[in-house]
Amino acid sequence: MNEFDAPEALAEYVVCQENPGKGKVEWLSKLVNNSLRMIKNANPDYVIMATQVLLHRDIYWRNFLEKDINELLENEFLKMLPPDGEIVPEVYALMEEGLRTKIDNLKS
Repeated sequence: MNEFDAPEALAEYVVCQENPGKGKVEWLSKLVNNSLRMIKNANPDYVIMATQVLLHRDIYWRNFLEKDINELLENEFLKMLPPDGEIVPEVYALMEEGLRTKIDNLKS
């Protein structure tokens, strides 16, 4: 996301979060997804930060993720797992069932 769009995006995010269905939902969704599509070329710290949305179901912008972006974030997250695939149980419990299944499959 460029610096020009960031302030408006933040303001629209607050509007959407506080008043679901209000604000520039389509514009914000497109901006979030397009920004995340570039994650493979991003600073590793940004990748780690972006994948954290998978660990917190209550993060509102999760609702904006298109299927391909969610899969991209899951794949990036799976790359960060320790070699044995073990995750702290409290963190594992927060994950969506689909991601937990993928992690379980990696361990088998």
